[in-house]
Amino acid sequence: YSILNDSSIIGSHIQPTNSSVSFTLSNAEINDKIKRFGKSSLKLSNGVAVSTVVPESLELEEGDWTIEAFVRIDTAPLQNNTIFSLNTDADDFMQFRMANLYGLTFTSSIGGASNTVSGANALVEGQQFVKRKWAHVAVGRDLENERLYLFYNGNLIANSAYAVSNHTFTSNVAIGGNFNGYIDSLRVSSI
Repeated sequence: YSILNDSSIIGSHIQPTNSSVSFTLSNAEINDKIKRFGKSSLKLSNGVAVSTVVPESLELEEGDWTIEAFVRIDTAPLQNNTIFSLNTDADDFMQFRMANLYGLTFTSSIGGASNTVSGANALVEGQQFVKRKWAHVAVGRDLENERLYLFYNGNLIANSAYAVSNHTFTSNVAIGGNFNGYIDSLRVSSI
């Protein structure tokens, strides 16, 4: 992965800081034939890519953040497919996923107290996530205004109060989970 430095005030090129994390793939592989951007995507067949190390740059903790990716599902109807998650244990986790009734859902649990923000309505499944078609999905948190936002192809589908102040998950990072399809250009930002 690459950590992008802040852009300069004169718009010069941003020099990334490259680093790496080792993932264990389970029913997952790097695919260079079906991709949205770049050279490859992560193909998952009801699979997951997991790392037991969460790099410091992914420890979202206190502050604003955005998680976004391009996703393509290969099954219909839409199932509960995890896109990205961080967790310490069963009581302390955050999970961004596609949900069969809402389209997109974000859940966080701290000490077993769960908070969930879901897409706008049960009709989202029929309106979004067409089989074998790429979609851009994003979840963003605004700490100052205590809001969480869900986006599908740039359209805001949820804008909800979200007062959780600390997401300190340091043990596991996962891409996918019960996911059938492809994930490409996953990005985690601190804005």
